[in-house]
Amino acid sequence: MATLLLAFAVMAQERSLASIFRSWGFIGDSLCSGEMECFEKGDPNVKYVDLYEYSWGQQMCRLLGSEGWNFSHGGQTVRGWLAETEGLRGWGYAKDNPKQAYIIALGYNDYYTSLRGVPGFSLKEFRTDYHALVSR
Repeated sequence: MATLLLAFAVMAQERSLASIFRSWGFIGDSLCSGEMECFEKGDPNVKYVDLYEYSWGQQMCRLLGSEGWNFSHGGQTVRGWLAETEGLRGWGYAKDNPKQAYIIALGYNDYYTSLRGVPGFSLKEFRTDYHALVSR
């Protein structure tokens, strides 16, 4: 996190070479989508809401004077992102709305799921899925 804050500080001062890209795409999970916990009075259940305007990708774009789009949402996995053809956050929308630069921030949910021993989520399969993502 400290590295990310330092990078943002440098961008704010110098705009950096990253400003040559006018449009950015952020492929990721809750860590990429500005997800926050929300509580409603009288409801003991926690709700998780993606607040994209607070995501680190959108903060970066504001500093650079660029536009950004979050192809992300909480709980996303690499395989899930590739299979998502409907909506505004997966591969289906991304392929029809290309950006000049992308940051891929997926993997936490894949790793966590593989540690729990969920069938179909091994690290080998994760590598295969990630390769398919990068190849697109």
